[in-house]
Amino acid sequence: MRHFFIAVAIFLGVCSTGGSAKAQEYGNAIGIKFGTYSGITYKLFVSRENAIEAGFTFGNNTLGFTGSYQYFFPIKEVPHLNWFVGGGGHLIFISGHNSLWNDSNHDNNIALGVNGVGGVEYKFPEIPLNIGAELGPCINLADETKLNVHLGIFARYTF
Repeated sequence: MRHFFIAVAIFLGVCSTGGSAKAQEYGNAIGIKFGTYSGITYKLFVSRENAIEAGFTFGNNTLGFTGSYQYFFPIKEVPHLNWFVGGGGHLIFISGHNSLWNDSNHDNNIALGVNGVGGVEYKFPEIPLNIGAELGPCINLADETKLNVHLGIFARYTF
């Protein structure tokens, strides 16, 4: 339970460091993501093409954080649609066995590693909402080395 409160405190601290930089159509977004890293997601654009994303993840016997730096590129043929690439890391606390994060049979592990990410997102022009999907490799470096692929879909309130 202590890990949960520490995780929430760090996530809220990251979210409260908002800025005034504006991207193509929004500067900040908060919402939900479903997939390998299901949970709450917050994105802050630090320039027109660059964003930082933080995630607080939970479910499937896990609790953790993800973070990435992303580069955005417009798809000119489709207004409001962008593709992005980036990289970052994850810190996942595991309670019990979870074959996605570790192959060992012992309980209470920590998965620490690096992530790549690529995806697309669409910002609705008339309402403060963006949706998207992402895919990328993630490599656990501790508690044990393991390669996974993460997949996610998301919806966020933009402001």
